[in-house]
Amino acid sequence: MLHCVWYMVELAKVPCQERMMLMKKTTIYLPEKMAIDIQTRAKQDHRSEADVIREALGNYLAEEKRPLPRIVGMGSGGKITGEDSEDWLMENWDVE
Repeated sequence: MLHCVWYMVELAKVPCQERMMLMKKTTIYLPEKMAIDIQTRAKQDHRSEADVIREALGNYLAEEKRPLPRIVGMGSGGKITGEDSEDWLMENWDVE
């Protein structure tokens, strides 16, 4: 959330015409109910629909939980000797 707020504050400092040049236009397809909800929220908050969508996406990306690399935590759980390393690898790694 803080990242989104920082981004919006920084963007607000840029003059309107320059702000448009810093953005990339895109088109998305939304379920009808979601589009209506966005339109309703924009009217309630006296904002554009695009602004509501940008804020929602910014919040999502800022809070998104990214999975840890598989290597994290591999060393926990005790000792692995040379004798049982192949067994451990077969149990813990996806081998196809």
